[in-house]
Parts: sequence; C-alpha cells; structure tokens
Amino acid sequence: PLEKVRVLRPRQPQASSAVLTLKPCALEAKPASSVDKETPWDVTFLAGSYYAVAPGTNEIWRMDPSGEMRSFSGGRVQAGSDETGDLRSAEYSMPAGICNNRGYLYVADSNSSTLRQIDLAKRAVRTVVGGDA
Repeated sequence: PLEKVRVLRPRQPQASSAVLTLKPCALEAKPASSVDKETPWDVTFLAGSYYAVAPGTNEIWRMDPSGEMRSFSGGRVQAGSDETGDLRSAEYSMPAGICNNRGYLYVADSNSSTLRQIDLAKRAVRTVVGGDA
C-alpha cells in the first residue's frame, strides 16, 4: 500500500488589530515520497518570532518580525546528540515538534527520543528528557 502523510498547506496570516492570527490549514494526503524534505512540521511563537522544526534538514528555523526566515539551530546532518551546547553546534535527529513555556523553546527530537530545551537568553541547547538527561 502507498504510505500517506498529512501535509499542511500554508495560508497567509491575517492581521487583526494588534493580534496576528493564522487561518486554519487545509490537510491533504500525499505519497510520503513526494513530501518536500524541508517542509516544517510544527511552529510556535515566542518573543516576537516564529520558530519551526524542519525534520528533513534537522534544523530549527526562526522567522523574525521582518519576515526573514533562516536556520536558527541545527544543521543538515542527522546526528541526534543529547549533549548540552550552543545553538549553532546543536545536532538534531528528525525534530518533529516544538512548543514554548516560560521563555524556553522545547523540541521533540523524534529519532533520538529526547526532549531538547532551547534557552534563548543563553543561546544554548540541553536535553531535559531522554538520552543521558
């Protein structure tokens, strides 16, 4: 059988007064082989910027208030480390989810079975669940 995945088709954000709201995304089924490997899987908003996980490139992306989107942490190597380190040298292995709480970003790193915490103030990453945490 053909393996299918759910793909979110992005819609344009709408400004409503001082609040930014996103329209719901439409879901469609596609063969897994046709999914863009750089498609972000999850998004969160913190401190004026959007952050997204991109499992195909093992990165965390940041979109600043000007709309500039760029790699924020991780890289193209699938390594899945649970070591503590700085944002640029952090390694992920299929980051699949992201959320924020109390000023920290949390990344579900699926292939390494870890939950990573990103401290924006210190520009550091550490494993808080799984691995050797």
